[in-house]
Amino acid sequence: MVKIKNLTSVRNSFKRKAGQLPGTPLYTGESSEIIPKVFLVQYDEKELKKTELSPAALDNPGLLQDKKVNWIHIQNLNHGEMLSKLSSRLNIHSLLLEDALNIAHPPKIEESGDITFFTIKDIRFADNYLRSAHVSLFLGSNFVLSMEEGEGKFMRVLNERLEKQQGRLRMKQNDYLFYSVIDFIIDQYFLVVDVFRDSVEELEEQLIKHPDKDYIQDILSLKKHLMFFRRYLSGLNKELSTAFNEEYGFLTEKNTLYFKDATDHVSHVLDSAEHMRELVANLVELNNNNLNNKMNSIMKTLTLVAAIFIPLTFLAGIYGMNFEYIPELSWKYSYFVLLGIMAVITIILLWLMKRKGWFN
Repeated sequence: MVKIKNLTSVRNSFKRKAGQLPGTPLYTGESSEIIPKVFLVQYDEKELKKTELSPAALDNPGLLQDKKVNWIHIQNLNHGEMLSKLSSRLNIHSLLLEDALNIAHPPKIEESGDITFFTIKDIRFADNYLRSAHVSLFLGSNFVLSMEEGEGKFMRVLNERLEKQQGRLRMKQNDYLFYSVIDFIIDQYFLVVDVFRDSVEELEEQLIKHPDKDYIQDILSLKKHLMFFRRYLSGLNKELSTAFNEEYGFLTEKNTLYFKDATDHVSHVLDSAEHMRELVANLVELNNNNLNNKMNSIMKTLTLVAAIFIPLTFLAGIYGMNFEYIPELSWKYSYFVLLGIMAVITIILLWLMKRKGWFN
């Protein structure tokens, strides 16, 4: 059965955030000594250049090239001062940076000037654990800035596509790169649903094979994380739908179709998550039925035992009375005859119960 690890506590995130001034670049995740990594990828149809930058290199005035797609990617978000300096240089509003560093922030699409901001969760199974990482994207006129909590997978995969010139990435502009990151993360949600489905089927099989065991803890753990996943998908689906209704500026005619496809994928995964929720509810009912059947079986056994001993107790009660004149007490073989009668009664009762099928 898949193991499900607790996700980062939203409550702890809110505690770190409480009391801070608006626009404070505070990372609300778990504190870490890991130094953030900054990568710069610049490309067009003919050329591809990848560089790992030092924080000091971000001050270089010639960092971005106008005729190429500039992709700045940051892994680990625990250096607020560096991120604040970079966002200031790229004309990113401090409130958007604040949302990017708040790992408990729900899905959001927002436009500020010529900057489009999008935050999404990279939810996936890794090493049999469910993991969630906060990812934020900024789309500017000549750059895409991606920031992720920890070290995810999409950077490596998209770099491979760029190197091998797979798909349309090298032929498109930065808005298509913006979409490609979102599309890759959303595609991982299908894999998450598959793992949830396998877990439900495995639990169902265990409940049928071992009806005497209580699996409620495993079921409730699965239900808890499925609720988190479904609630997140619901918010993401709402934000993407809002983007279409309000006709955001980044949704130009050439990329609207792509984002519509991503929205359809989210809707499909959400429907699957709803179906999984119904299946988990069925597991709870099946587990309860198994426990009730087990209890009924125990009560049935106790009832059968009590039914056998009732006539035996009656006979023992009669001859256990302290009357002086009970004729049978003076007979030499009365004790053995009474035991024989008890044995015959027991055999007859067992035969009747078996004939009526009470032992099944």
